[in-house]
Amino acid sequence: MKVTLQNITKKFGSTIAVNDFTATLNDGHLICLLGPSGCGKSTILNLLCGIIKVTQGRIFFDDKDVTDLPPDERGIGMVFQNYALYPHLTVLENIAFPLEVQKISKKIRNEKALEIAKLVHVENLVTRYPAELSGGQQQRVAIARALIKNPKLLLMDEPLSNLDARLRLEMREEIRRIQKETGVTTIFVTHDQEEAMAISDSILIMKDGLFVQSGLSQDLYNNPSCKFVADFLGNPPINEIPLKNTCEDFQNDGWKVEKGYICAGTKKTALPEEYSLAVRAEAFDFGADGLMSADVKSVVEMGKEKFAYMQMLGSTVRAYVYGDQEIRAGQKIRFNLKKRGVFIFNTKTGERLM
Repeated sequence: MKVTLQNITKKFGSTIAVNDFTATLNDGHLICLLGPSGCGKSTILNLLCGIIKVTQGRIFFDDKDVTDLPPDERGIGMVFQNYALYPHLTVLENIAFPLEVQKISKKIRNEKALEIAKLVHVENLVTRYPAELSGGQQQRVAIARALIKNPKLLLMDEPLSNLDARLRLEMREEIRRIQKETGVTTIFVTHDQEEAMAISDSILIMKDGLFVQSGLSQDLYNNPSCKFVADFLGNPPINEIPLKNTCEDFQNDGWKVEKGYICAGTKKTALPEEYSLAVRAEAFDFGADGLMSADVKSVVEMGKEKFAYMQMLGSTVRAYVYGDQEIRAGQKIRFNLKKRGVFIFNTKTGERLM
């Protein structure tokens, strides 16, 4: 089912939680709503399921206007952060509960619950109670309970936040598998950019109740529309070097900054008084023929990864060191900046200039 939000605004008193938000979420996809805490992600989910009413705007499921429909008429399954399982019911009874509410016979609802339990790999736990389950097992049961209604739309509100790091990795793979097998349109809320990039078909980034940018995770990473997106996506975080338009000249493989201008081919763009050069850690190409240089302050190995911390254009930056490259603290090293992973932003507005 395709979901369309048209100019959605939600106010709580004088506070604007969602501001003129417009987006289309594709049928059969797993879409992540990504952004910092308090940006309006969960509010969007609550508006979609009808728990709260929009202040302004319309919501469509395919071509049907559902803006004023109650939650039980929207065909939605919801998975909460705290699982919300009934402690006095067994796993099978928890999964089957939505069908019990619909007055479906016990035999049919138990058969359906066992079928869904197999899908989420908890069929051997159906006689247990929630207190006897691990966090990951409880999450699977919560997903099964949401799926048993055969929803057209599955909403997941930070469902992995209560799990430890190893279990989060396992469960995000399971959620991806379950979504692929069912084909249900799924909206997954998270503030974890690594989680969003790993699990989703596409990502929609929010800030302060506003839509910022959407697209495939790698496209957003390679082509951020603004400084906020570049900052938010990527681990390690992107290097930011604050500069003034009177600073020394530099270049990458595609353009150069010269005398207060960005020069790309025959095009020249004047730089604002203050701007920032943003460079991803993997965008440094070390070599004796490099056009730029930096002083290496330290080299840190973290498992399979090695980073050089360098002083460049007045700021300390982190750069990946690949393979057998010999880089030592105290060394002056030469390098070029690659074309991909290097951006220039207006410091005041966040606008991307290059």
